[in-house]
Amino acid sequence: HRAGVTIALGTDAGNPAILHGTSLLREMTMMKQAGLSNRAILEATTLHGAKVMGREDSVGSIEVGKLADLVILNSNPLKDVKNFSDISAVVKQGHYLKSADIDAHLFKVRAELKQ
Repeated sequence: HRAGVTIALGTDAGNPAILHGTSLLREMTMMKQAGLSNRAILEATTLHGAKVMGREDSVGSIEVGKLADLVILNSNPLKDVKNFSDISAVVKQGHYLKSADIDAHLFKVRAELKQ
């Protein structure tokens, strides 16, 4: 990071026992422990993730003409890395989804899968 290497956040989700959300937050915490600032972690998650995938022209930042999937937080992630998990809502393909509604849906799906 100090040498200017582009660091992008990513997880091994899809492997057994690796969950998408929690493993991403764990990686953010580990980046913080490694000395990255919260701003650098945010950039690794957004701008740099798009850059390493060659998609910075369509995702990775909020600009006219780009896709606008968003995670809306209750707390400022630049103040504390834990605030990355304080999710208020998600905007996905133009649909506004409150965190509580997403949790209720996931709870329902899990219950159906157990049946």
